[in-house]
Amino acid sequence: MENSKTFFIRNFFYELNKVEVEYCVIRNCDELPSSISNDVDLLIHPDYESVFISALQRLCIMHSWRIVFRYTKYQFHSVVLMSEDGEFIAFDFFYGVYYRNTEMVPVDRLLKGATVFDDYIRCASIDVQISLVIMKELLFNNKVTKKHLYMFDQIDETNKLSIVKIIRRFFGYSLSKYIVDRLM
Repeated sequence: MENSKTFFIRNFFYELNKVEVEYCVIRNCDELPSSISNDVDLLIHPDYESVFISALQRLCIMHSWRIVFRYTKYQFHSVVLMSEDGEFIAFDFFYGVYYRNTEMVPVDRLLKGATVFDDYIRCASIDVQISLVIMKELLFNNKVTKKHLYMFDQIDETNKLSIVKIIRRFFGYSLSKYIVDRLM
């Protein structure tokens, strides 16, 4: 028998599909719905923001979950839900991928390559997942580790070139040359 968290997550994705929200999970898709690491990270097309919020609120009411924490900064949103029996689920959702209020990659492009996992959960392609991890590390933590270099080697040339363009745009010539030389 499913626990209440798994049941809620399963119904959450069924509901998003039913109301035709354009979304994709941007990491750890293969663990869902039975297991989540810390949270569920979602990319949601900004045109579907109100539909997404309504679906989440409706599900909380239907399944006796409540929102216990909500945080918003720019295009990043975080919501923590709690069930009647004390289980927690955190959702981090983005209406785009931004750095310093500038869109890094068009949301349509990221959503276009989504694949369906387990017949109902839309997931970002592996290349997109890796690209986002690398860009996040570079832009927010100012580093590239051996793990990231290995990941970078695994993605296709088109996504490699996209990452390189983004790096050049945000870091200027000298620093981007250093970073790109390490990646390539």
